[in-house]
Amino acid sequence: MRDAAWHARRRQGIGGSDVAAILGLSPWRSALDVWAEKVGESEPDDASSLAMWLGLRLEPVIFELYEARTGRKVRRLPPRQHPKYPWMLATLDAKVAGESVAVEAKTSSTAEGWGEDGSDVIPLHYYPQAQHYLAVTGYARTDVAVLIGNRRFHVHPIERNDDYILDLVEVEREFWERHVVAKVPPPPDGSESAGRFLRRRFRDHGELLRVATPEERLLAVRLAEARRRAKEVERAAEEVAQLVQQAIGNDAGLQGPGFTITWKRSKDAAVTNWEAVANAYRQLAEPHVSVETLDTLREVHTDVREGTRRFLARFEEE
Repeated sequence: MRDAAWHARRRQGIGGSDVAAILGLSPWRSALDVWAEKVGESEPDDASSLAMWLGLRLEPVIFELYEARTGRKVRRLPPRQHPKYPWMLATLDAKVAGESVAVEAKTSSTAEGWGEDGSDVIPLHYYPQAQHYLAVTGYARTDVAVLIGNRRFHVHPIERNDDYILDLVEVEREFWERHVVAKVPPPPDGSESAGRFLRRRFRDHGELLRVATPEERLLAVRLAEARRRAKEVERAAEEVAQLVQQAIGNDAGLQGPGFTITWKRSKDAAVTNWEAVANAYRQLAEPHVSVETLDTLREVHTDVREGTRRFLARFEEE
C-alpha cells in the first residue's frame, strides 16, 4: 500500500498516470475521477488491486530484462516537478544512467496494442504518459519496457514530440486551473468510470421535481436526439446482423479475411428456482416447525439491498 506522503504528493499536481484520463483515453479512469482525487473527494489509486501489486513487484525484473536487452544501466529517481509549471509532476519508474532517457516498466496480459520489439507502437493511453514525463524532465526519449504475459519482453522507444507536448501542457493547465483550483468538476465523458463517479457522488435525492432551466432544457433536447440516433444505429446494426444470420442458415458460421462470425446454440443449462424450493420446504416443515421459527429463519437469511438512483427520461414522442 502507498503511504500518506505519496497520497498527499499526488494531490499537489498532475502526474503521468492522470494524463490519459484527463484526455479521455484511459480504460480505467475518467477526468472526473482525477478531479475528485485532486480536490480530496476520493483517495488516489494505490497498490490494492492485484494487477497494480504485481506490476510494482515486477518492476525490478523488468529493469533486469531491460538492462540485459539494451546493455544500458538504469537507476531510480525521486519525484520530479516541472521547473515552470509546478502542477506538472513526474514519478518516473527509472532512467538510463548517463542518458536523457526515461524508462517506464509495464506489464500486460495481452499483446493487443503493442507493436513489435523496437517499434514505437504502444497502447494509446500510454503515449501521453510518456510525453508528460519528457515534458517534466526535459529528456529526449521514454523507453517503455513491457513484459507481456510473462512470455514476451519488448522495449518501445517513444521520442520526444515537442508539438504534442505544447498541446499537452495547455490541456493540463486548463484542467488544473479551471477545474482543480476552482473546484469545478469537469463534464462527464460518457465512460463507465464517469457514471460510477456520478452515482457515488449523488447517491441520494430530495423530493423536488423542479422546473428545468433554459440550459437544462437544451440538455434534455440533446438527450432525446442522442437516444433517437442511438435507436436508429441499433436498428441498423440488428438488421445487418439478421441478414448475416439468414446467410449462415444451418451452418455454424462464416469466416473470411479479418473476421469470424458464428451462430451456435449454447449448451442447455439447468436453472434452479430457489424461491420455489424454499416455499416447498416451508410447506413440508410447517406441520413440524412453528411459523415463528420459519419466519425467524427467513429473516436471518434475508439481506436488505441498498436502493440505487435510477435515471429515467421520458419524452412525449415515446
